[in-house]
Amino acid sequence: LAVREALYGERHRNVAQICKNIGDTLAAIGDCNSALLHLQRCLSITEVLLGPKHPKTAAAYHNLGRVCRMSGDITAALEHHQKAQAILESELGPSHPDTQKACACVAQILHEQGKFVEALALYQKGRECREMTMGTNHPGIASTYSNIGRVYQAQGDLESALQHFQMALTVEQASMGP
Repeated sequence: LAVREALYGERHRNVAQICKNIGDTLAAIGDCNSALLHLQRCLSITEVLLGPKHPKTAAAYHNLGRVCRMSGDITAALEHHQKAQAILESELGPSHPDTQKACACVAQILHEQGKFVEALALYQKGRECREMTMGTNHPGIASTYSNIGRVYQAQGDLESALQHFQMALTVEQASMGP
């Protein structure tokens, strides 16, 4: 990192990438606090270089959210993932695959927090967008049906959960074979 900073300066895309790589590695070995410091620095550099509404800025927020979630800070994770989602929705549109992944991250956290109605709304929105862009037999649709089923299961609505798990299986079989 010090070599890159000396070579390029403290606010260069290569320095941001090294900070991200260090943050990812620290998170992988369980040092989330140090990881967050490096990922925050990556975000700061990315915002300066590309602006607050760039998809790479959204990716930096996503990385922060992922590590916050690993560390157990679900509130901060949700904030970061929602920022990523908002940027991607604004810049790439609601149907873009990156936007859909961001929505799924937010929905998963809402599910973990017991905010089932909000999680279901995001999953349903994602399913509709995915069906429009990928068709009804794409493996991503099966994943979404499974996520919806898990939310219904957590709510105790086992009939709806089973229905969605069966729909996921049907899509999986249609897209990949039995």
